[in-house]
Amino acid sequence: EIEEIPLIFFWSDCVALAKSKHAGKKIDFKQQIQAEPYSILANSSAIYQIIGHLIDNAIDAVSDMESPEIELLAFTRPGSFVVQVLDNGPGISAEIQPKLFTPFFTTREGHSGLGLSISQKMLSQMDGRLELRNRSPSGTEASMWLKVG
Repeated sequence: EIEEIPLIFFWSDCVALAKSKHAGKKIDFKQQIQAEPYSILANSSAIYQIIGHLIDNAIDAVSDMESPEIELLAFTRPGSFVVQVLDNGPGISAEIQPKLFTPFFTTREGHSGLGLSISQKMLSQMDGRLELRNRSPSGTEASMWLKVG
């Protein structure tokens, strides 16, 4: 169910979720928001599930890094609110890039390969979108775009 969610509550819930997921792991976690005091139009349970998937992916990506880092960012663009999960892991190989949103495709043992495909579908039902790209010099940038209210 699409509802109007005040941004301040949404962001504090996102940060709490990220902190709980990396608790006990030696990951340098940063967060920053640069946004107007908007509301977003979204299905709150779906949004938290999507962010959970993105954070889990980032944690897995940095698990073998010497100095693992994850950053949770939020900012606005005209008509949109963007949440990014950035990591300094190895990034996405060109070979698997086209398969990222394919159901049941995974590179991780013991995972179903459904997280990104389900996340993309849920976001499209909210007129949002999910983008994944490599960062320079290393890592991944996962961006979730939502409409503002």
